[in-house]
Amino acid sequence: MKPIGIAFQVVFGIKPGYDDASIPEGDPAQIVSTAFLKAADAELKKTEILVTAAFSSGTISYWSPREEKTIHEPVAIATGNSNPVFVADTGARTPFGDNVTPIREFREAVVRVVAATRGALQQERVQLAFMPMDGFVYLEPEEAGGEKHHGMTGVFPR
Repeated sequence: MKPIGIAFQVVFGIKPGYDDASIPEGDPAQIVSTAFLKAADAELKKTEILVTAAFSSGTISYWSPREEKTIHEPVAIATGNSNPVFVADTGARTPFGDNVTPIREFREAVVRVVAATRGALQQERVQLAFMPMDGFVYLEPEEAGGEKHHGMTGVFPR
């Protein structure tokens, strides 16, 4: 089955470089979401493509051969996806007709927003992964259409 959209996950560090003393004060999710929102707003103004994400704070742990020890670093994890109501493959039928963003363009916009966020946070490296979506449920108030299933015919009984 052809994917109906894409999901993404990105892990952002919040401290520039490798100096333990340079860890910024505050919640990693708040620090990263502020930079991400600024980048996403610029992308929306330039391309009219809306990129949104949910953020959570966490810790990444890795072995540092240079320091010969395990490093535990605060990070923020951003997750988001293309909503098939607004982002679809060329030729897809949506409530908005042909006025949708192609999945390829959405993916490119995500990469640009992540790259701009990376620069704002002065990060050398960022991990960004894309995953295909084979189903999507859009929950709205009943007066707006209620529960809408995309790409999942027969998967979830109503």
